[in-house]
Amino acid sequence: MSLLSKRIQWLLDEVDNLTLHNATFRLIYFLLETHQHPNYCNIISLDVPKHVLASRLSVRPETLSRILKNLAKQELIALHDHKIELVDIEA
Repeated sequence: MSLLSKRIQWLLDEVDNLTLHNATFRLIYFLLETHQHPNYCNIISLDVPKHVLASRLSVRPETLSRILKNLAKQELIALHDHKIELVDIEA
């Protein structure tokens, strides 16, 4: 029952994120959730193609690319092929 309850709560949070927040927020939330621990390296390796990540975040691949470029332009992240470096986690 506990596992089922946790799964339902996760799904409700997922629905909230997809409906109440914009695409930039969803991407940043995904990156921070993937990173999670400040002791780990600040580089996130994308294990899936960008179009799959875009689908997971409910955005078009073009929108995902645009958001990634904007975050890189703001020097919040750095893009390295299939890796994303979190440059300024606090921001």
